[in-house]
Amino acid sequence: MSDVDELPYRRRERFVDRWRGRRDGRRRQPAFGDLVEATADGGMVTAQHPENLIWQSVGRIEQEKLRFEARTAADRAALARLREELDAAVVGLDRSTAALAAAEAELDEAELRPRNHAELLPENRAVLLSRRDDMRNRRIAAARGDEAAQFAAVNAVTSRIAAVKEQIRTEFVRTQDLARREGARCAVRVATYWENVVLVHPEGTHLAPVLRFAAQALPSWVTDPPDGDPAELGRGPVDLHRVAQNLERLPSRDHRRSRPATHARPEHTQNTEHTQNTERTEDTA
Repeated sequence: MSDVDELPYRRRERFVDRWRGRRDGRRRQPAFGDLVEATADGGMVTAQHPENLIWQSVGRIEQEKLRFEARTAADRAALARLREELDAAVVGLDRSTAALAAAEAELDEAELRPRNHAELLPENRAVLLSRRDDMRNRRIAAARGDEAAQFAAVNAVTSRIAAVKEQIRTEFVRTQDLARREGARCAVRVATYWENVVLVHPEGTHLAPVLRFAAQALPSWVTDPPDGDPAELGRGPVDLHRVAQNLERLPSRDHRRSRPATHARPEHTQNTEHTQNTERTEDTA
């Protein structure tokens, strides 16, 4: 679901965005001079209604992350247990490897000593050595079997860990996609607002070419690559990335009653700025 046409845009929402845009446009908000000053040096302009839309969108994106946390809670707990099992399996493997090295050591003087009257006889020296070699070979075989079993245990736990990690990462990528979709939906609504501001603003023809507005805000976890420890995905300090957008076409007064044009997803063409979390501004309109 990557096409903007598939983004839900209810008739009531469209009506509100258009009405508030035209209301502010008739009030000459923003003034041309204020707009030029706000967008100087790559800045962006915003207004009461777009800010409310952006913060509502941020709230819905946060809900997506909370749902992700709930969906992956069991997997995260399983991952923690499996990592403990892996630590124990690695310790066992180290011990079995050390035991194998000891088993492969050459027979020492103590092991070659006769253990009964028959082995004391010189003519039985070859029998004694053969018995000790058999004993050593059995000891090596047992140690190798133990090491192989420990290797298998480590590999089994490692495979289970990889599967759980992939499951968490898949869920996180899905959540990122849902969050970006929500951000794109917000950008469509904000663009509709600004189209209608320009449409009725007395200086609209001058505003449109320089209008650069904040279209959406995405938490940093949405734009971060889904790598690193899956148990920590979506966690840690969060900044907001404000995405700037320009009008894709100049609105015409001949299209007052026409459906607003489709807007491209902002992340494909816009610059991104960072801002720390601030309190949401209430709509006073």
